[in-house]
Amino acid sequence: MDNIKSKRTWGSHIPINKALMETYDITGILELGAGYHSTKMFFDSVEHVLSVETDPAWVDEIKEIVPESENHNIVRYEIDPSITRASRAWDVGEDFLEESVKFFKSQHKILKKSSKVNLLFVDCISSLRRAALDEMYTDFDFVVFHDYNLRGRNNHWRGTFRPNSKYKMFVDATYPQHTGIIMKNKYAKKIDELSERFDENVFKYTSTNDKPMLMKAEDYGDM
Repeated sequence: MDNIKSKRTWGSHIPINKALMETYDITGILELGAGYHSTKMFFDSVEHVLSVETDPAWVDEIKEIVPESENHNIVRYEIDPSITRASRAWDVGEDFLEESVKFFKSQHKILKKSSKVNLLFVDCISSLRRAALDEMYTDFDFVVFHDYNLRGRNNHWRGTFRPNSKYKMFVDATYPQHTGIIMKNKYAKKIDELSERFDENVFKYTSTNDKPMLMKAEDYGDM
């Protein structure tokens, strides 16, 4: 799992997440969708992290790799087993989407009791991604969402996403699986510093053959 190919696909969000944590004071993270690369990185880097996962087998596997602690927890969200990673938003009912967002928000509320939670990472099962993003992004200073390339937008995100005028959006198009980033306007003032740290992490994480491509959403187009 630690080879370059794996990192350039499943872990392609790592450089931008690391750059965000190095540039800004990230004090708490709500992660929707536990990950081999992401959960360990967040647990190692941020004091308070809550990861929500729907796959029971994956929860057990991640817990073996990434031990929990008082401030670092992985929570299983039980769903109908007929809903899988391959299910799309149009395959599930609105009730399921509403119930799921309600559960995610309840976990956010629990996490906020112990820390200021200022980053949301969305990389959960496909059917829940857009609903979670639409309904929750305004509760955070920063949001990172994975697989925003053209295929991902069609399958996971139900088309192009743009935040309201209080946020700026950027896209990391360095790897095949693009990553969307939104932040409150005041934090965009440090975009040059973020870009510099991002470039460093791209070269550190994968290869100097990967050209860092962090761009404004309005310059992104339909890549």
